[in-house]
Amino acid sequence: MRVVGALKSWGDFAAVVSNLLLAAGITLSVGAWLQRVPWWVPVGVFSLLFLYGLLAASYDEFRAVKRTNERLESKIATAAKRKAIKDQLGEAIKEGRRLRTYGKGEQAALRPAVSKWVDDTQGFIERAFEKAEALYFRGSEIDDRLWPVDECLRRLDHLRAQANDLNINPDFDPQNQRNH
Repeated sequence: MRVVGALKSWGDFAAVVSNLLLAAGITLSVGAWLQRVPWWVPVGVFSLLFLYGLLAASYDEFRAVKRTNERLESKIATAAKRKAIKDQLGEAIKEGRRLRTYGKGEQAALRPAVSKWVDDTQGFIERAFEKAEALYFRGSEIDDRLWPVDECLRRLDHLRAQANDLNINPDFDPQNQRNH
């Protein structure tokens, strides 16, 4: 709020200065016309006023371009995050498909790997999006000691399809996800 107030007061100060320069230029022009002031004094004052206006217009244009650049950089960063998230979701789907089994004997042997896959994927989804999406992915099968892979894969594929519409956590850093 202080910055806005300072900019507002600077704008007020600049308006006062430009008005003073204008008034001085007019007064000095009258003085030059009456031959009481050299002719170059009002020309110098009006030149300063013109130069100030030129610099102010250039600075306003610079600020507009800077705001546009910041907005575009934000969009590019968000697009890069979305791509990294979708790539990671694809890797999780690939891992989940590898863990699919059809026999009870295989399920017992793979249960620790499946639990780790569910926990890791849930953690990733929570870091990338929100807790609600992570809980949606997890479901209740693993907590109910049921085989979770098929249902988790179905929900994960659904999340992947919705990834473009979901809000990304602003603190999410795709580079740090490779280590988790």
